[in-house]
Amino acid sequence: MEQQQVEQAVSQGRLSTAARSMANYFRFQCDVHNRTDRILREELEKEPTRADIQQNISDNLKELRELHAGFENSSLRRLIKQSEGKTNKSGVVEKRLFTPAAISSVDNFQTRAEGGSKSIIIQGYAALYNSLSVDMGFYEILAPDVFVDVLATSPDTRLLFNHNADLILSRRNFGLKLFSDDKGLGFIAELIGDDPLSLALAARIKRGIVNQCSFAFVVPVGGDSWQFAKNKNDKDLRTIRKITALPDISIVSYPAYEKTFVNVLSERTVQQIDAEKAAAELLEDINEEYDQFIQKERQKKTELERQYRYAGRIINRCKAALEN
Repeated sequence: MEQQQVEQAVSQGRLSTAARSMANYFRFQCDVHNRTDRILREELEKEPTRADIQQNISDNLKELRELHAGFENSSLRRLIKQSEGKTNKSGVVEKRLFTPAAISSVDNFQTRAEGGSKSIIIQGYAALYNSLSVDMGFYEILAPDVFVDVLATSPDTRLLFNHNADLILSRRNFGLKLFSDDKGLGFIAELIGDDPLSLALAARIKRGIVNQCSFAFVVPVGGDSWQFAKNKNDKDLRTIRKITALPDISIVSYPAYEKTFVNVLSERTVQQIDAEKAAAELLEDINEEYDQFIQKERQKKTELERQYRYAGRIINRCKAALEN
């Protein structure tokens, strides 16, 4: 990474929060291996001839050595050493945006618009599951459904531009709807139609000048796991499995997850979108009921055919008995 990128990462608190998370993970894994070693050795004292226990002790120590070697090779630790003394140790909220040098391509952007109403509706994905981040000194990936629990708490999440609290575009319960599906963290937001910021942003989204997203989040202790770099040319891989806070999502100039996207959906109101969604759900329910009805009718037909065949066999037997 360039020194400018390192300094920006430090200023955003990314290095300190990620490093704290990595250190917690390392300590926890060491504790697990040490406890396992004690338990196995206690069992071996009771049964000193058990070859399987001896092998388990050997395997556990090997994993512990690999854990220490990985920690020593960590790309994040190397990056922190480059910026030693500059790290923001108080930051707990992480934000996923990045510098221009990290952006290589733009994917998955669409636009469509319908004129005539007072509100501007935008939609997109602020985060995608199983999508690798850009190089942040380490790589990061979001486990599926990592946002489900935090969304269940109805967080007061804001929609911002570039994570700037002075540039608030929408807010949960005030036109911003968040959801988690098989792709990731999605959103639909109603912006103020006559607001200069909203109009300017919508124009840039339509033209593709701004078309990607980011999110701010808090990971609890034990909410992530790390795969350490094997050598100096590799990078650590962090997998985020649990998030406890979601202060904001943002439309950004430089995202850490390149495949996020935003587009202008239309100028319909959120109420219209909800009505269309309700109609679609009703149609799905009707289709399901129809399928169930058809299935029952088929079962009835099958049963009638079975009874008809049985009756035919009885008639044939009666005819045969009369003929004899």
